[in-house]
Amino acid sequence: MPWVALLLLAWGSAMPASFPPATLGFDQPHEAFRLSLPLACRLGETCWIANYVDVDPSDAFKDFRCHTRTYNTHDGTDFAIRDLAVMEQGVPVVASAPGVVRRIRDGMEDQPLTDKASRARIVGRECGNGVVIEHEGGWQTQYCHLRRGSVQVKVGERTAGKARFALRGGEAAAEQLGITVRNLTPELASRLGYSEDETGVVVTAVEPGSLAYRVGIRTGDLIVQVAGEPIKNVDDFERAMAKHDLVKGVRMLVKSGGIMRYVFLRVSK
Repeated sequence: MPWVALLLLAWGSAMPASFPPATLGFDQPHEAFRLSLPLACRLGETCWIANYVDVDPSDAFKDFRCHTRTYNTHDGTDFAIRDLAVMEQGVPVVASAPGVVRRIRDGMEDQPLTDKASRARIVGRECGNGVVIEHEGGWQTQYCHLRRGSVQVKVGERTAGKARFALRGGEAAAEQLGITVRNLTPELASRLGYSEDETGVVVTAVEPGSLAYRVGIRTGDLIVQVAGEPIKNVDDFERAMAKHDLVKGVRMLVKSGGIMRYVFLRVSK
């Protein structure tokens, strides 16, 4: 059964076991299947792809271009918007192709996932508020991390392509900034020229025009501190960022090209 997962990155980013696709037969013709953007936005200007599907079956990770804009076992495509202020205004989620609504979840609280405990509370429901749409040819698309109370369709309802059916939910700290971060593993440290005793999170992707991009953060940089708090891993980074309002701004210590420097990140009201 063909399956496409469109995960709209917010407070969670894994497909849940309790939100499965509907069962379809395998005898349907495999005709060309095309998808439009699942957000009412301009790709590369007001929204960006943060992560692709991991196509590497090993413990390593690679996207379809053999780059690293993904993470191990990731099975969806994550879209980021510019900042928290845009999210609060509401970004419409639209059907990527005509189809019939097969699954809905709405009512889960919009909340940040800042540590293992917060992630443990949503095990089996990592998609958050979401919708599954069945299309012709046996394809399905799944839309995750929608804003609570914003789903506007019902199970069994037919939705046209580009028809709005929900609002995008919140997003993790890295996506608010327009970056993808990873733990500094020995492999990454060796590849990027960092020593074994250095700590921080590595920036593995930066969206052009994003908040991080505008202050000079680039791929390969190491985020060492957030507002004076030492950062050892991604969980530390998310916890530290959750304490700060980007409208007021936050200062980071970043190592770039062997040089430590401070950057100040703040979104416009």
